[in-house]
Amino acid sequence: MPGMDGPTVCRELRKDVDRKYIYLMLLTAKDRKQDLVEAMEAGADDYLAKPFDAQEFKVRLNAGMRILQLQEQLVVSNRSLQFQAAHDALTGLYNRGAIVGILQNELMRAAREKKPVSVILTDIDHFKEINDTRGHPAGDAVLRRVAQKMQSCVRSYDAVGRFGGEEFLIVFPGCPCRMAKERAEQLRLSLA
Repeated sequence: MPGMDGPTVCRELRKDVDRKYIYLMLLTAKDRKQDLVEAMEAGADDYLAKPFDAQEFKVRLNAGMRILQLQEQLVVSNRSLQFQAAHDALTGLYNRGAIVGILQNELMRAAREKKPVSVILTDIDHFKEINDTRGHPAGDAVLRRVAQKMQSCVRSYDAVGRFGGEEFLIVFPGCPCRMAKERAEQLRLSLA
């Protein structure tokens, strides 16, 4: 390739760590061990010297496809684990650790930018009665419904989390107390 050899292409492609993984196989006339080492150190996944056997080439491509499939499965599993680590399994809202972390970040941002942040900590009145008289599946259904209502009443950049049991924490970045009170009243009316 004019102006750029295979190892240079590999190094350039590997610089972008945010890019979806690209499997790189160098097919080259260079067949010295030193060339192979240089290519692999530059980021190549495989190296094949010309002249090459078509069947070997096909087998190596299939191995590359398996690696890419495993990489994709790993990415999907990682996203799922990240979601599970930050969200309450019952309601789908942020869990206590995540919502407290969001609150801390928003408080720091509010102090830095000298902007308001409002917080609502609320619970479901008489929730124990629901569990005691109708059972825990009914209580779970109430928690899920309340979570859905809360999520539908906030802006896309507000954060709602299950603080514990039947307690919920809502973080309103950039929202003065007056507006937060209005939102709390809207939420109360929608749940009534």
